Amino acid sequence: MTAPRLTPAATTGLPGGTLRPDGTVLITGGTGALGAELARHVVTSHGVRHLLLTGRSGPKAPGADELRLALEELGAQVRIVACDVSDRAALAEVIDGCEPPLTAVVHAAGVLDDGVLPALTPERMAAVLRPKADAAWHLHELTRELDLSAFVLFSSVSGLLGRAGQGNYAAANTFLDALAHHRSRLGLPAVSLAWGPWESTRGMAGTRQVKTDGLRPLTVPQGLTLFDAALRSGEPVVAPVLLDRAALRSAGGHLPPLLRGLVRPTMPATEGARPDPEQPCQPGAWRKLLAEAPATQRDNVLVELMNADVAAVLGYPDAAALPAGKSFIELGFDSLMAVQIRNRLSTALRLGLPAAVVFEHPTAEDLAGHVLGLLQDELPAKTAEARQPSGQRPAQTLASLYRRVCETGRVVEAMHMLVTASWAVPTYDAADSRRHALPPTRRATGSGDGPVLVFFPGTNPPLAAPAGEFARFHACLQGELDVLEFPHPGIGAGETVPANLETLALTHAESVMKHVGKRPFFLVGASTGGAVAHAVTRQLEAMGAPPAGQVLLDTYVIDDGNSDKAWLLSLPAAIAPHQGGHEFTGNEDAGVAALGAYTRMFLGWTPKPVATPTLLVRATEPTPEMAANTTRDEWRTSWPLPHTQLDVPGNHFSLLQDHARTTATAVRGWMDRTI
Repeated sequence: MTAPRLTPAATTGLPGGTLRPDGTVLITGGTGALGAELARHVVTSHGVRHLLLTGRSGPKAPGADELRLALEELGAQVRIVACDVSDRAALAEVIDGCEPPLTAVVHAAGVLDDGVLPALTPERMAAVLRPKADAAWHLHELTRELDLSAFVLFSSVSGLLGRAGQGNYAAANTFLDALAHHRSRLGLPAVSLAWGPWESTRGMAGTRQVKTDGLRPLTVPQGLTLFDAALRSGEPVVAPVLLDRAALRSAGGHLPPLLRGLVRPTMPATEGARPDPEQPCQPGAWRKLLAEAPATQRDNVLVELMNADVAAVLGYPDAAALPAGKSFIELGFDSLMAVQIRNRLSTALRLGLPAAVVFEHPTAEDLAGHVLGLLQDELPAKTAEARQPSGQRPAQTLASLYRRVCETGRVVEAMHMLVTASWAVPTYDAADSRRHALPPTRRATGSGDGPVLVFFPGTNPPLAAPAGEFARFHACLQGELDVLEFPHPGIGAGETVPANLETLALTHAESVMKHVGKRPFFLVGASTGGAVAHAVTRQLEAMGAPPAGQVLLDTYVIDDGNSDKAWLLSLPAAIAPHQGGHEFTGNEDAGVAALGAYTRMFLGWTPKPVATPTLLVRATEPTPEMAANTTRDEWRTSWPLPHTQLDVPGNHFSLLQDHARTTATAVRGWMDRTI
């Protein structure tokens, strides 16, 4: 029985591909991070004088003008063309228009859409395979009769080693490797470069790598040197990677099989060895630790314990090595890993948990909050006070101050405090929107034939409730619609919030398009989530992918006329007594600070017109605060743009709780009539 292994490339001096200066060199993905670096390299190091760079945005891509000017200053003639290389006809037109004729191809285009295997729908598979595999085959067929000196495919080591969450991307790159072998057997030039990670933080070059791969990121000079070496190798498939040999030697049984021929692994010493993710925890051990910890510190204690387990399952040396601010899926979790973590949690806490709990609560902080909510009545409540040193002031956190000010009835002042504090919250801009988008949680499963309901919760910190804060509403749609709940960055998870409303809308719009695919969908926003839904609708319309409709569930527009009204600002204040079982933690500090940031984001906001049909669902009863502080119907919500209005039983909160069935029926009926 034989098994494949990677071996060091031999420097045989066999002739490989070359880049001739007399013809045109085509680089697909030429305006991307690696494509731009490669374009400069082939001009300065290979003497190429005619470049054709393609990308979906073409000359409108960020930095395209600067790149073209820089290459022209180096003496090259450059064309930057917008072209979807998975479109055979469009690609043929570009190739036929080359002057001088095409003499070399570098296929560096590609798209990432990572997800666990059950989440990789045919649409998500196709979205990754088309620009990689389909485009490579089109390039092969359209150039096989041309006098090419080089045909270079940018593949990935994920196709060789496998990567959790990258089943579609690994398949696409494996096709590229196979195509290189096929062309080689036909006597045509070909080399597929199964790249390891690069240090670049942009595009696919900046994707994460799993530490147990034993690979170190390449610098740009190292990568370009390996590109040149690969052209000279004469092999159809090479893996330009930088090995961390010390990590490979210490990996033991965790070493990927393909790498086992490169080093002789050493078994780690028993004492101090990395915890084995398969080794069971002592039953109830974590529950005992939590019971002994101060109540205000239990969240942090559980997060630390869970991060250590996550690091062990993923193969990181310790919890400190985990990338900060990443969800489980972004870290590379697949369904097997999720079950491992669930099993260890269940054992260590003596607590029954569903198999999907890891994906329903996508970060360690979110999962810890959920678990502590389940254990709330089984752990001592006053440990923190009992251990408070005599004469020492208790910690004054932002969340505890917010709660106390709300308890005095000064909800306007409490919100002003959060809005002021929110200026200290770290932000991200539109360029980083995809990196900060949080994966949705599936709240209901339909037949797969109808539209998808994209649900945006309010912009308050979520309550730690099993199946989510709006479980009763979502349960009414089970079996009828696929319901995906999209958490807000900085509130649902993470510590960074969007810099402005436009960045928030772009973050959610791109994430919705990624996870919904080509199916029709409706946006539904609860309370302040309705304002988010409208902003996302406008962004989706600008991107050419509008929803079939949007539903605003008792959504208020905060303007100069009501921004100082206690009855309105009492709505987010209502969640204060429920957080953390009346105990606040640093995690809740981040949540209420983010609430201030989102409130500031929408202050003075005026919704702009959209073409998408809009339904406003209004409560017919005031909350107690509204009844005590308003006259007549002042408390009723309204919407300044064209819309359909439906009034349902209940107040702002109970319409999605006690009256969830009636509200869900009204929403579903309007959706059916609209679509």
